[in-house]
Amino acid sequence: MKKLGFSILLLSLYSVLITITVTPAYSESSIVSTDKPIYLDGEDIRISGTVSKYETYPVSIEIINPIGKSINNIPVIPNHASEFFLIVETGGTIWKHDGEYNIVISHASFSDSERISFDYLHSIPEPIPNNAGHLGEELAKAKLSVKIYDNNFNFSQPQFQMQSHWIRFEDGETIQRYASGVTLGFLFDTLGLSGQNNECYVFQGGSEYCTNAYFNFKFLINEFEVSKTDFREYVIQDDDEIRIIYDDQITTQTLEIKIPDWVREVAGFWCSDEIDDASFVSAIQYLIETEIIIIPKTTIDESASQVVPSWVKTNACWWSTNQISDNEFASGLEYLIKNGIITI
Repeated sequence: MKKLGFSILLLSLYSVLITITVTPAYSESSIVSTDKPIYLDGEDIRISGTVSKYETYPVSIEIINPIGKSINNIPVIPNHASEFFLIVETGGTIWKHDGEYNIVISHASFSDSERISFDYLHSIPEPIPNNAGHLGEELAKAKLSVKIYDNNFNFSQPQFQMQSHWIRFEDGETIQRYASGVTLGFLFDTLGLSGQNNECYVFQGGSEYCTNAYFNFKFLINEFEVSKTDFREYVIQDDDEIRIIYDDQITTQTLEIKIPDWVREVAGFWCSDEIDDASFVSAIQYLIETEIIIIPKTTIDESASQVVPSWVKTNACWWSTNQISDNEFASGLEYLIKNGIITI
């Protein structure tokens, strides 16, 4: 702790002009700030601030560890410009715990004590992103939202919060990056949301959503659409607005639906009463789930009837004998989905 005592002595002398070069403040209040948001073992914490009066009174700077215990309380006299500075070196026996530390600053000119925080780690956290710079050297904040059909994905759940010190969600929509070169792809990998291939993402409940002929992901950065590759490689900047949208990209009016010919046999069995309504619905639901039949997303009408109407069966009969098109037959399937008779 000799280095700390020497720093305090220098900072307490009015006759000495002190110049400290620091990066822009990260953890800050209106009165005090630190030079970084995260520190590794052995790094210096540079604390600085100003007072508005009572310049001859010392500023009390107390550091509280993650379990709520004070590890030091240091008085610092402001200089002739009403500024105070303190350099604290991390490491040693008093820095036992990884996690969030708080700095509590008190002074006669403050109506109440000020509190700011920083993270301290004994070692570099893994996994380490490719091309990442020094942890804590930067801080960028951006807004990110994901909409699956018309539903917003909920990032405020505990499993998505504070998952990596390199880049992370710290509420339901704000992501913060703590080093240069850390990409959005790394963020999604750490959250367990990346799919098994380049066309899919896995979201809540293990549901997998994939880009195909009828549904697709759109990746927008500040309202400009980018490819998935460019999205994953993007390094967020302050005030970015990032959105992911998954929905159908074409409508039933423009979609030419293709249904395998052998599925006509299923419709024919139903038409001739060789299978009942429930068996037909079950068979068609399986074919949709396994994407043998692919039709656009249809919103369910909760107030609609659960009964299969006669016209749907008539459509199936006509389709089984090639009297109507795949699209016209699909309109009946969409009705069954909209009414909750078929669930997908």
